Amino acid sequence: MAGYIKVFITGDNKERFLNLCSNKQIPIWHISEENEGYYFYIYVSDIKKLKHDIKKTRITIRIEGRYGLPFFLFILLNRCLDLVV
Repeated sequence: MAGYIKVFITGDNKERFLNLCSNKQIPIWHISEENEGYYFYIYVSDIKKLKHDIKKTRITIRIEGRYGLPFFLFILLNRCLDLVV
């Protein structure tokens, strides 16, 4: 039922951020390294728990994609409302 997002992180302390996620037992999967950062998937509820660590490690996060039931229902609701109007 939970939604998850694809994230791209850049900054000086990317590895430290991934270690903090591991220490807090926050699941991240499909980690791949690109030019200057990392792509990975994480649950939406877990990214909210990491706001302090994002500031602490001075990384930037860019959301690449949103997946899961909550995002699908949002799209479906908007389509239904467009039909009514």
